[in-house]
Amino acid sequence: MADDGSPKIPSLIAVFLINQVGTSVGRPKLVKLSQVNKVDLRSMGGVARLVHRTLHSVPAGPLAS
Repeated sequence: MADDGSPKIPSLIAVFLINQVGTSVGRPKLVKLSQVNKVDLRSMGGVARLVHRTLHSVPAGPLAS
């Protein structure tokens, strides 16, 4: 188990999962891996939080408050 209580996974699996989600939603480059906190790539919970933050981020446009 990882520190966040979710199962540990190898970072290569995390990258694969992020790639699969990105492809599924039509955004092949879902995140810039060089800017990702490496801790997020070590557990299922970290990957889930990363994907959730990325897909539910508020766009910086005139309608955002």
